[in-house]
Amino acid sequence: MLKKLIVLTVVFTVAVFAGPYVMPAPSGVEMLTAPAYQPLYEGGGTSYEGGSISASGYQGGVTKYDYQQNGAMGNRIMVDGDGDAHICWMHSATDGFTDRDIYYNVWEAASEDFIWADGVKASGTPKSGYTTMGLLSTGEAVVACHHQVGTANEYGSVVMIDAAPKVGSFTAPIRVAENIPEEPIWPHMVIDNDDVIHVTGHVWMSATPTPTNGDELYYSRSTDGGVSFSNWESLASDAGSDVAMAVSPSGKIAIAWVNAFPISGTDKRATHGNVTYRESTNNGQTWSSPVEVTDGFYGDEQPNSRDTITLGAITTSIDCCYDGNDNLFIGWGDAWRLGFVENDTNWYSYYYRWFHRMMCWTEGLAEPTIPSGDSSQFYAVNEEGDPIDYFNIGFWGIAAGITRYDRPGLGCWNPQLAASEDGGYVAYTWAGQWDSLDITGAGTINADIYGAKTFNGGNTWSNRANITNTHSPGAGIGASESEEYHSLYPWIASDSLLHITYIWDLFAGSVVNVPTEGIATNNPVMYWKGKPTGIEETPEARTSDVTLIGRNPVSNSVSFSVNASANASFKIYDAAGSLVATLIDGNLPGNRTLTWNTRNVASGVYFYSFVTPVSTANGRVVVVH
Repeated sequence: MLKKLIVLTVVFTVAVFAGPYVMPAPSGVEMLTAPAYQPLYEGGGTSYEGGSISASGYQGGVTKYDYQQNGAMGNRIMVDGDGDAHICWMHSATDGFTDRDIYYNVWEAASEDFIWADGVKASGTPKSGYTTMGLLSTGEAVVACHHQVGTANEYGSVVMIDAAPKVGSFTAPIRVAENIPEEPIWPHMVIDNDDVIHVTGHVWMSATPTPTNGDELYYSRSTDGGVSFSNWESLASDAGSDVAMAVSPSGKIAIAWVNAFPISGTDKRATHGNVTYRESTNNGQTWSSPVEVTDGFYGDEQPNSRDTITLGAITTSIDCCYDGNDNLFIGWGDAWRLGFVENDTNWYSYYYRWFHRMMCWTEGLAEPTIPSGDSSQFYAVNEEGDPIDYFNIGFWGIAAGITRYDRPGLGCWNPQLAASEDGGYVAYTWAGQWDSLDITGAGTINADIYGAKTFNGGNTWSNRANITNTHSPGAGIGASESEEYHSLYPWIASDSLLHITYIWDLFAGSVVNVPTEGIATNNPVMYWKGKPTGIEETPEARTSDVTLIGRNPVSNSVSFSVNASANASFKIYDAAGSLVATLIDGNLPGNRTLTWNTRNVASGVYFYSFVTPVSTANGRVVVVH
């Protein structure tokens, strides 16, 4: 099994991570310059019809609580048979978030406007949060969230059901189930073709006296429209802290999550791991055995070391959908992370959200493909090409600064998937930023929403398009153009429109869990629908810039045909991530043949990385003597 490990160039202490430190790029990881307002791939970067979402979308409410989920976005938008879009969100009107409720609104196609100016409250009292939703076949909205059910720190998963379609008069919170001592929270929900309501929730193991960071994933269902629910059933005991759910046209249900890597030699788990799913073909009565779709692509564990980082799927960055032909697609972000343990109460699993790629798997693929492009490994530069250091922006994005915002950095996160009803294609969207100049005056990243499509089952993806394509460099509080925490309706009708809800964050970067006075902006909650114009309906497969000449495995030498129109580098690494050879690092005009002499290296697996200003290509070579 392939172990993708790499050794850091510096040994770090706990104090280093706690402070505003800029982590250098590790040995063996190729870094790219993030272009200013330019697409990574030629032909990409075109907005969807309507241009900027924030200029042409519809506002359905407001919230100061810009943070919407702990990870996986889930379904916060559904579209009914009349073309009306139902949205829900986590709402707070106070700087300190002393109130936290779930709100709901409906955009009507007939009036092209929302029914309520700022939405209606769907949750009861007291505090609620982290919502997803679905629609019954009769049109009533069902909203799920976790809800305070006892003392200030006691929460449980609940649903609220509208009295009639688009009325906005919801039931009191209905407890999903109470058969286990600690009730699951962070519920995700889907409703199948037979109106069975499926709910998942987590018991956060990190909160136990001896934390393990492996969550217990539970499942429950209702067959009577939410009046009652089955007992919680455990589906996994080593899950990450979030989950994705999907319903197929024939009524299959999928639940996907990330099995967190065990940290070697301990009972703790890391915040990355392997992608796993279970499936039901009988309305959730029984479930298949877990299927690990990244088996052989990532490793099996995280070394218990301050010095070693491992590539894996991020536990909080996952989504899934079925296409019109009942094929399951799972999307996630991966990144390099490390984990180490000192004792039962002091252990660490650090991650770099600004180092994500967006990955995708569907049955039949030899290995996962990369809708976002091969690399999101960037460092920021100014217009002159010099490195930027705004508030500790460095090779790895933005470190925790003075105010310790939970800041996204250069890269991509929050995948969402939607499928055409006719089975022709699947759309993949995510939040991210490759633009090194679009940074607020406070040093936070202004996120955009990006998208790509596949017309051949995930084998190839169209050029990445910047859907929102908004820019507010140097913006102050209240002036940011940052589109975050988006949710994509999982079906695309014959009109080819995507339906998206998101938070227009007027001060980019989450302000939750930090002193908020004066910086917690009243952010619009947006709905937008659009048809992609920057993504070809019948795209040609993106050809690689590298072609290996001859057979693989190789013995004495191997040659590569490469193509570039600017500076490029071609480097080869061994399985441990150590640089073995550099075939070129500089100007590379046009087509060239590069040859690597393998006589003096040991037999084994090696990896090549070809990087130009507009693309990357990676692959592996097996050397046998």
